Amino acid sequence: GKSWECIACDNRRKEISVIPFKGTATTHWEGMLNTNLHTRLVERMREVLREEREYPYLSENCLIRLREMRRMACEMGITEEWIVQQGTTGLYLFPWMGTTKLRTLQLALRTLGVNASIAPSGFAPIYLDLEHFFGGRYGLQRILSRLEAEEIDLDALPVKAAQRSMCKFDSALPAELLEKQLRSEMLAPLTKEDWGME
Repeated sequence: GKSWECIACDNRRKEISVIPFKGTATTHWEGMLNTNLHTRLVERMREVLREEREYPYLSENCLIRLREMRRMACEMGITEEWIVQQGTTGLYLFPWMGTTKLRTLQLALRTLGVNASIAPSGFAPIYLDLEHFFGGRYGLQRILSRLEAEEIDLDALPVKAAQRSMCKFDSALPAELLEKQLRSEMLAPLTKEDWGME
């Protein structure tokens, strides 16, 4: 809710020095989320959309935006339903899971022929976009029930070492080892609690 001016960046120490700034920012930062959102954080995002509480520390513009997001979430039903219709041939899937579990679900769906993309890409990924999924809501529910009944084998999911940014000595490591590391960093097993579809 506040504007800040960056006065110095120290990449080595990973520090940014800022001072309060009056007025509006001239640049818009969408940021690339280069980390994983924990499931508890994503669940809290859902709670904020469900509740009526207004936070006193938010600016008036932020409160207006929060009210707008809550209204949209209510109209779309994203806080109550996993599966939301998108146009005539697409679906959105809102499982409200952390990033690693969402990525696991995405890859498991892809192994079953469902083209699922994490959205919004790069920033706060919280849902899957199933554009051109012709199986409909009930077809997707059947697929999700099948995945829930089977335990998803993380080692069977299509992960390639090229999907991660290369580090200094990665070129000296075998691709199998890099893929194993990628699986441990980017994927997580889904538990019974994760399948609590409402």
